[in-house]
Amino acid sequence: MQERSDYKIRHIRPSRHKVPEHAHPFVRRIFKETLSQQVLLKDLAKRSGIHVSVLREWKRRNKPKLLDVEAALNVLGLELVIREREEP
Repeated sequence: MQERSDYKIRHIRPSRHKVPEHAHPFVRRIFKETLSQQVLLKDLAKRSGIHVSVLREWKRRNKPKLLDVEAALNVLGLELVIREREEP
């Protein structure tokens, strides 16, 4: 018999994390990180203070607010950096 543990193992289906090409680059990166770090949207929402429906809508049509992007990135251990453009 398999031993019970005190935590749930959560499986993330990659198909749920598909982000359309027209989505904002920040959104594509955030969802790429949630998949690689195996963070569920509901966990990202709870820890960032962003409603889960807002996160879902980022994939479809809504553009994220900068403060929300920063909050989501913080949860994922990332930060937004501004730098000078490189001359071509």
